Amino acid sequence: MPAEALAVVKAWGVELKTMKGFAWRKRTTHGKSHIGMGNWTRANTEDCLFAVRGRPVRASKAVRHFIDAPRRRHSQKPEEARVRLVQMLGDVPRIELFAREGTPGWDV
Repeated sequence: MPAEALAVVKAWGVELKTMKGFAWRKRTTHGKSHIGMGNWTRANTEDCLFAVRGRPVRASKAVRHFIDAPRRRHSQKPEEARVRLVQMLGDVPRIELFAREGTPGWDV
């Protein structure tokens, strides 16, 4: 729902950096690619957009875009996404909106 995501970014006064921060390929318990419904194609990745407040400085240029991890509860992101964000930005305030679990060092 990109239009709705952009409306939220604007309403909250944060700056969108990219709609394609991470692409998460969800795997089933058998290791196969999970296939969702999708609107135009059968979606098998979930995107993570990046929006910021202020001017964070990238601490690492080694962070990769693609995450291949098992599917979890509805909207529960893989731990790898949080690990990569910390690697990319270092020790800065962090928040995960609509989180399904608490993570030390993160507001949820």
